[in-house]
This record gives sequence, C-alpha cells and structure tokens, in this order.
Amino acid sequence: MSTSAQDRPREKVSVWVGAAGVVALAIIGVCYLVGPRIGTSDRWLRESLHLWLPLCYTHTLFFKCLFMGIAILLALEWWFPAESRERFFSVGLAHDSVWFLLEGILRVGLVTIYVDWLCRVYDANCGRFTLHALAAYPGWVRLAAAFALSDFLGWLHHFVRHKVPLFWHFHAVHHSQRELNQFTDLRYHVVDYVLSQPIVVFPFKVLAIDAPTVTLFVLAQIWYTRFYHSNVRTNLGWLRYLLVTPQSHRVHHSRDSRHFDTNFGVHTCLWDRLFGTQFHGANEYPATGI
Repeated sequence: MSTSAQDRPREKVSVWVGAAGVVALAIIGVCYLVGPRIGTSDRWLRESLHLWLPLCYTHTLFFKCLFMGIAILLALEWWFPAESRERFFSVGLAHDSVWFLLEGILRVGLVTIYVDWLCRVYDANCGRFTLHALAAYPGWVRLAAAFALSDFLGWLHHFVRHKVPLFWHFHAVHHSQRELNQFTDLRYHVVDYVLSQPIVVFPFKVLAIDAPTVTLFVLAQIWYTRFYHSNVRTNLGWLRYLLVTPQSHRVHHSRDSRHFDTNFGVHTCLWDRLFGTQFHGANEYPATGI
C-alpha cells in the first residue's frame, strides 16, 4: 500500500472526481428538496438556514447514547491499548474528530437523500427482484438472510476497492490514518461511500426488510465498526473465528507487506477464511497507515 510518483497523476484525478461527486450530490440534494417547495422558496431558505444544520447534529452529536458509547470505547483504549506508544489524545484522534463532526451533516443531509434516491431507483427498476414470499417467514429469518448477503457483498466490494487502482485511490483516504481510533471508520472519501452504500440498501430491499429493522441494523453496524477500528488490544478470543476483531482489522490497516490484501471482512471473517484472504496471526498489532 505505497504511493509512487507514477501514481500521483491518478491521485489528482481521484481528487477531481471526488469533487465532482460532491457537487453532483449537492445538486441532487437541492433538486430533491427544492422541487416540492416551488413557490415557497423564501420559507424553504429560512428553514434550511435555521433548522437544517441544527437538525443534523440533534440526530447525531446530541444523541445521549452516543456519548456513553464513545466513553466506553475511550476507556477501553485507555486500559487496553493496542499501541501503547500512541498518545491517548493523539493527532490521529484530532484528525478523525473533524471527520466525526462532518459526519453529522453528511449522514443526515447528503446520505439521507442518497439512500432515499437509491430506494426510489430500486422500486422503479428492480422491484420485481423483491422476494415477497419471504414476508411469510419470521423477521429474524429475513434479517439473518439480509445480513449474510450484505456481509458477503461488503467483503466483495472491499476486496475490489483494494484490487482496482482507481477505487483504491479513494479508499486510501481511509487507510491513511496511522493512529487508529474509534472515529477512523468515519474517515472516508465521499466517492468511496457512494460506491459502497448500495451494498447496504439493495440486499434489504430484495429481502423486503422493514425500515425500522434496517435502522437498527445500521446503528449496530456503526458501533461495531467503530469498535474494531479503535486502539484496543483484543482478538475477542474464540469469537475471532467468526467476527472481525480490533486485532484482525488492525492487520488489514498494516504497513507491513506481509499483511497486505488480507482481512477484508466488514462484519464476519467467514468470507476471508473461505476465499483464503484471512491472515492467521491472532496476536500481531502492527503499525498502520499507507
């Protein structure tokens, strides 16, 4: 995972493509919000300026359980650090805290619009693929099926983002952190997010999972990925044979060439074990970054 002089022109291209992606999402968002409000633009502008931004943080930064979860992970990083030489309040934590603050706007604003658009695209063009017969099965059966499908597609997409040079230049933003912490999962290029989000949405649409269940799944996913990106020294014991752990994912972020292109799992390590991309050292905590 190194960057050569030959790769720098491609990096410039990725920056421009990323900027274009942000602009495109902004245009889609404006059209989505303004369309139904033609004739009331002055009211819409006032609502946007005075209500929209506070709304973003009301549903993210000012959510009570958020601070409890952050405090628990900080305590784990303090008592059981994977890298003891890393300062508790590191530069990396400061960097990723900025991404954390921006996440409020991104997730409530652009991401909400984007996910809604994906659902509309699916309903308009792919509705025939929905397995309505599964509605007769208990919710937990459908949720388990959706989890297995999204977990495999997440592994596959993660694998592709490392193997295809164009996609890697976007994904490299996430891997650039040398001091892993609980906010590192939020450190991603917007194009990387745009490419990955359909993998979460479409399996649940195919399996007719209701929106509240999807919301609970997404919340659990956010906190679990936050946990295994944190600077915590644990491989979860026997659970490492099933789940992605802070140790195994640290290996994925490693700068050591022995660890390159391993441990692509996003929830479980089953696909890595099945396709031979699992690194089997369970007690290595390498330096991270590009």
